Amino acid sequence: MFEMTAKSNKVASEGRYLSFQLGHEIFAVEIQCVSEIIGMDKITALPDTETYVKGVINLRGNIIPIMDLRLKLHLIETQYSKQTCIIIVDTSTNKVGIIVDAVQDVLDFNCKQIDLTPEICSVSNLGIVTGIGKIQEKNVILVDMFAILASAKINFDKLRA
Repeated sequence: MFEMTAKSNKVASEGRYLSFQLGHEIFAVEIQCVSEIIGMDKITALPDTETYVKGVINLRGNIIPIMDLRLKLHLIETQYSKQTCIIIVDTSTNKVGIIVDAVQDVLDFNCKQIDLTPEICSVSNLGIVTGIGKIQEKNVILVDMFAILASAKINFDKLRA
């Protein structure tokens, strides 16, 4: 399993975020956890995995597990499009690919632009949603990628075997 403890009740901090689209909503993650962004690649499916774990890719000789963030966040599954891409997240011990509908932009948020997550948000209990960023009259859902990965059921040791 992913060996990391999710930070409970983490609140988003000011800084730079990579924004991306899932459906009609815009999400963002802290830019320092992003290693690279690649187009959709051939994904090798693995048996007996969670529905959000789509399989693995070979990225320059490294086996990278791929997770569909839509499914992990319990959103409706859709067909992949030309804009669909994979954000490679580097956790310092492992790399994971996250499928998103489209990458948007790099955004700078200051503390006045970030609101706390409403208590009604069920994924906030897992520490996944860390705040709501406001930029140009739009709401951006700020997520903690480490909390998402900590809650994922990916066995990296089996992938290396």
